[in-house]
Amino acid sequence: MRKAFLFYRSFYDAVKDLDTETKAKIIEASLIYGLDGVEPTDLSAEQKAIFTLIKSKIDDANTKRMNGMKGGRPSKKYY
Repeated sequence: MRKAFLFYRSFYDAVKDLDTETKAKIIEASLIYGLDGVEPTDLSAEQKAIFTLIKSKIDDANTKRMNGMKGGRPSKKYY
């Protein structure tokens, strides 16, 4: 369980023109996945397609965060 995750403007842009129910379902799925790491199982094909794109961005951000917690890239040695 995380206390926070990045919610990008592109996530909103991807769903803003959808009907309210579809938009709410995708945003809720994104929040649950971003905070708890639980993938939704009840999305329609359209919802799942959009969620899959959002999920990959969340995963990338989490990978960067975890690598940063390890100290990031090692310092270069200059000779």
